[in-house]
Amino acid sequence: MTQLLLLSTALLIASTTADTFDVRAELQALYDEISQATLQFTDASDVDLFHDVLYTPDWVFLDAAGKKETWAQVRAVAIDALSSPRPDSMRQPIRSLSVEADGASP
Repeated sequence: MTQLLLLSTALLIASTTADTFDVRAELQALYDEISQATLQFTDASDVDLFHDVLYTPDWVFLDAAGKKETWAQVRAVAIDALSSPRPDSMRQPIRSLSVEADGASP
């Protein structure tokens, strides 16, 4: 019983402690997955399905300048991009990361 309590406590402490390296690695993996999936889109239904599975309904995009864009705005750009020549690869490296109490800002 004591071992179970110690294990539970250790897991709780480990899950509440934000390690910047771990957060960055997890976010980078997500960015890489999104990039690879994006290269596979062939039509609007692919874009919509991916968004429905991966994102919340109130999702917004925040660009480097701090401008927020809704899904409808980003969707239009993504659909238009389907008619452009496809890149061979895509990479979105996280160059810096700030871990805060309520989240992280890449």
